[in-house]
Amino acid sequence: MTEYDEEFLICVYFKGKGIYMKRIKAFIVENKLFSLFFLGMAVYYAVSMFAIKPWYDELYTYYSFISRGPVYAAIHWPVPNNHVFYSVLSAFLDYLGNPYIGLRGVSFLMSCANMLLLYQFAKKFLNRFFSAGVVFLYVAVWQVNNLSVQGRGYTLAAHTAKPSVPLPLRKRQSASTVFYTFS
Repeated sequence: MTEYDEEFLICVYFKGKGIYMKRIKAFIVENKLFSLFFLGMAVYYAVSMFAIKPWYDELYTYYSFISRGPVYAAIHWPVPNNHVFYSVLSAFLDYLGNPYIGLRGVSFLMSCANMLLLYQFAKKFLNRFFSAGVVFLYVAVWQVNNLSVQGRGYTLAAHTAKPSVPLPLRKRQSASTVFYTFS
C-alpha cells in the first residue's frame, strides 16, 4: 500500500469538509467505555427495531401517512394521529424499501443520537466515566428503553428538546430566567 493510499483511507470527506478518521479513532480510544456501550446499544436497537411487533398506532401511522409519501404526510397535518415531522422523515426512509426501516428508522437514528448528545453534554460538566454513567442511567429507564425504536416520534421529540437544556446555563442570566425555562 502506498503512502497516498494510506492518506486516502485516513480521510473521509463529508460535504466538502474533511473529517479525519484520526479524530474519530481518538474519540473511540479516549472513550472506550462509552464507545463499547454505544455500539452495543446500537446493535440492540437495530435488533429491537425488527423483533418487536408493531403497535396498532404505529401501523395506523404507517398505512395512513408514511406509506403515502412525505408530501401526503405533510399536507394532512390536521388529521388525528399524524405526528407530522416524524411521518415526513419516515416517509423518506420508506423509500429504502423496508417498511420496518420506514416506520422505525427515524426512532433508531434518534435513539443513537440521543445517547451521543447526552454524553457530549454531560462531558462538559463531568469526567468521561460519570458521563458514561449518565448515559447508562438514561438508557436504563424503562420508558426510554421501551419507546426507543417505536415509530411514534417520542425519540425525535426528546432529541429536539435536548439542545434547549443548556440555554439556562449560559452566563449572565437571572435566576428567574432559569426557573421560567425549567417550569
